[in-house]
Amino acid sequence: PTRKHVKFLSACAAHACGEDEMEAGRGLYEKLVATYPKRLDVWLRYADAEEKLCVHAPSDEHRRRVRALYARIETMPLPVKKMKTVFQNELKFETSKSGEKNESRRNARCEDVKKRAMAWVDENTNE
Repeated sequence: PTRKHVKFLSACAAHACGEDEMEAGRGLYEKLVATYPKRLDVWLRYADAEEKLCVHAPSDEHRRRVRALYARIETMPLPVKKMKTVFQNELKFETSKSGEKNESRRNARCEDVKKRAMAWVDENTNE
């Protein structure tokens, strides 16, 4: 059934990412997020796959990809509850999964995520 296509394609992309075929997985995820841009579950699975790669093979390139992906998600018009999840996941990445060895740089990145979250809340609430 067509309602299961997204779930199946997302699982295929995750499998490709896990089988050292990251470029094929990225291609599938990019097609999915282009076709279903409002599906936050797909975006977060994509980010999770990139984070796993960053944990197994930490490099500046992988960290940059994960941060760019979160930046793309943050530009989407999402409800507060969903954005909270995005910022929590991003903060979790910066605190533990980024592989950043320099503690001061890691703390600065965490503070940057918190500042962006507060700015987003200020912009998107009507109080």
